[in-house]
Amino acid sequence: MSFELYYWPMIPGRGEFIRWILEDLELSYVDVGRERGFEAIVAARQDGIALDDGQRVHIYAPPALATGDRVIGQTSVIASYLGERYERAPNTDAARLEARALMTFIMDVTKEAHDVHHPVSPALTYAEQRTEAQRAATTFVKDRLPSLLGFWERRLASTEGPLLFGETTTYVDLALVPLLRGLDHAFPRAMSALEVPALRRLQSIVQARPALTAYRASDRCVPFNEHGVFRYYPELDV
Repeated sequence: MSFELYYWPMIPGRGEFIRWILEDLELSYVDVGRERGFEAIVAARQDGIALDDGQRVHIYAPPALATGDRVIGQTSVIASYLGERYERAPNTDAARLEARALMTFIMDVTKEAHDVHHPVSPALTYAEQRTEAQRAATTFVKDRLPSLLGFWERRLASTEGPLLFGETTTYVDLALVPLLRGLDHAFPRAMSALEVPALRRLQSIVQARPALTAYRASDRCVPFNEHGVFRYYPELDV
């Protein structure tokens, strides 16, 4: 099966969580924004995404994943779909439900990190809300970041292996690493001060997977920049 990933071409963003899963699975996919341009994503938002039978499925915003006979929206839903369909998910019903919850939590943390530099409105520039962002950064770095990453450390301590569900890599492990990489980019000083050995071990294991090593070395892997979800502003890395 060939996939079409709809996401903005110039940023890693939330599409990066899906790319890491697709790349690890070595699935064939078209990164629509990068191959057809920004306008293709705008058109998908305005007019919907066409299925093979001619019907159109409407999305509010990317990422979306099209397979020809369906369109899947929302990062956490796409991730769980891929993981459960292609053996990157836990085996039991209870564990699969937990994996879905953990994936949703990853996206919650992503939004919280984004809202540090845009605490008032995404419609305003960073410069227009700099004062509010500096206040948000103090709370996030001093209180929220240790609490959020502390949860993952405790969760990893409860497993019998180095990954979230033991020895087997799941889509949640794959998605957790782009989150850590994004936080490292946006808050390098704060992240380096946190003791999270279990998370760093997981990150090292996942990044060393052959397909992901190749992806990170390729031009398909767009570097973090100051237009995406994770942005580095020195004054916010308090």
